[in-house]
This record gives sequence, C-alpha cells and structure tokens, in this order.
Amino acid sequence: MIIKLQENIIKCEKILRDFEDDSIYKFYKMLGGKGRFENSIRNISINSINLRNKIIVDIEATIRATNNKDLIRIIENNYFNQITNAATQESLIRIVNLNSISIPPTAMNIITQDDKVINFINSISTNITSYNNEISNFRQLWNRFKLTLYSFPPIQVYPEILDGQINLINLIQAHNNSGNITAKNTVSISPAAAIKAKPSKQKAKNSNAKNITNKF
Repeated sequence: MIIKLQENIIKCEKILRDFEDDSIYKFYKMLGGKGRFENSIRNISINSINLRNKIIVDIEATIRATNNKDLIRIIENNYFNQITNAATQESLIRIVNLNSISIPPTAMNIITQDDKVINFINSISTNITSYNNEISNFRQLWNRFKLTLYSFPPIQVYPEILDGQINLINLIQAHNNSGNITAKNTVSISPAAAIKAKPSKQKAKNSNAKNITNKF
C-alpha cells in the first residue's frame, strides 16, 4: 500500500511538473483559466502524502509497541524513509529490491493478536476506502476526450486506486514478487468490504484470542 501511494505521489508530481513547463498552459492560466484538472491533481497529491505519512507513523508506533526486535529492525534500517525519498518509480523499485527483511511467522502471530493492531488496520481500511473513492471519482470525471492547446496527460498516467487486501504485511511489504517479507498468518481486511469472520480450526486458548476470533 505504501509503495502504491508513493507511486501515486510520483505520478502527481510528474503531471504537475509537465503543466508548469508547458508555456501554452501558463498562458491559458494567465488568461483566467481555472485549471480544474491541475487543482484536482494537487489535492490528490496532498491526500496521498498525508495518507502515506499517517500509515507510516501508525505502523512504526504499532511495531515499537510490540517490542519485537525483528519488526523494529525495519524502522532502524530506515525502510520507510527510503521509500518516501524515492523520486521516481525506477528509484522506488531499486530501493525496495535492495531491502532484505524477513519477519518470522511467530513474530506476526504475536502482533496480530493485539487489539492495537486490529484497531490500526480498521482505521487504515476506512481511510483507504475514502481515498479510493476520491481516485475513482477523479478518473471517472476526467476519463473523456479533451481538446486543449496545451499537453493534457493520458489516463494511463493518472493516479490509481489502491487495490488488494489490507494487512500489516501488505502495508509494509516492498513488492508482491520481491519475497523480502514473509509470514504465514496475517490479519486481512478488504478496503471496500466489511470485516467477515474467518473459521478457525483450533479453539481460542484465552479470552483475548477468543475476542480476536470473533472480530475476523
């Protein structure tokens, strides 16, 4: 999710740079052009940055609260800072592939049975749903032929919806095919759907585990 958010930020920045370098577009603005598309892109860029930063702050707080050395190492290695400092998609992929982080299943089992993690993921799920609605409305509004004298970006370079399930692994995972972060058990939540209970083959050993089983 963080990688996809950073990709959207990079896309927005490129679109805005192209507008700023377009002399015809500047002339259009001087004549009173409102630049609704540009303003929409700026709003998406700001919201993307805010959502990315919120997720990173909450993830780091959650990880530190677990006191798990394997997870804290992700923060100490400046994993998130490297992602947010990526200036292009190429550098983003390069930074991601250079990281080698392995989270043991036992470590994930500990944190996924924590109410703080559950509440955090629920909150992020709501925020991502709202964010996706904004992107969807934007793409529908501007998915049409536009006749302009200045260069208008094609729909292929528009910021995209964040798809996939939401869980702690996906939130910190570098790339789906990188294999850098592994775990067998995760808490999964779809951003566009309500949380559904998953069947469990084993009985809960304590009240906390039973409470978690009821939530998913």
